[in-house]
Amino acid sequence: MPFTKEELTSDFYNFGELYEHLHNLYKKTKSLSDEIFNEDVDSIKLVELRLSEIYSLFNTAKLFLSVKGDLNHYEISSLLSFWERAYFQMYLVVRDNDQNTSWMHSEVENYLGQHAIVESMLDSKIKELKNMI
Repeated sequence: MPFTKEELTSDFYNFGELYEHLHNLYKKTKSLSDEIFNEDVDSIKLVELRLSEIYSLFNTAKLFLSVKGDLNHYEISSLLSFWERAYFQMYLVVRDNDQNTSWMHSEVENYLGQHAIVESMLDSKIKELKNMI
């Protein structure tokens, strides 16, 4: 049975909102991780607040997915798991003012790679829905 225009429009907006949640998390996580890699943790302004901010963005994305469970996909679940591991390493580096960021770098790279896969998947789905509307 074909989808109605209302169903397609709803899916279009839901996938778009999911894309925005995950993209905001990506931008803020990448920005902070780049600063941690390139600067002394003590010189990064409001670093603890920024860690809290990205954790809040993560929780917002998870909440959205729990409300819109039909949007969840194993690639998105993997993305969030990669993010949690990257966040934990970022947190440890900040907490301990650790100069050795090799573990953090590895986890952040895993997260960034998975984000590229999910972003491409969501972008394709949004374009497909837009063409169907």
